[in-house]
Amino acid sequence: MWIALFEFIGTAIFLLGINFSNGNVGVVGLSLFIAIIFCGRVGGGHFNGAVTIAVYLIERQWKKHLPVCIMIIIVDILGAYTGIALAIGL
Repeated sequence: MWIALFEFIGTAIFLLGINFSNGNVGVVGLSLFIAIIFCGRVGGGHFNGAVTIAVYLIERQWKKHLPVCIMIIIVDILGAYTGIALAIGL
């Protein structure tokens, strides 16, 4: 539960930074840094479904933790859409 919440918030923060960056890579890097500082300790700071899949494949325990992996990927997608919606709303 907490992993999902922190992954959701971190992905939303990261996407807000990307949307407000105007192509400035420093702002994108800073938003990723802020998201990792706030949410990385609990959720692992993946903020990307591909990173989640890679981590679980490298750990070789992905069969045992497959439901958690799928949950994190779904929450990352929902967090991304929330970050985009917040950027449009602001």
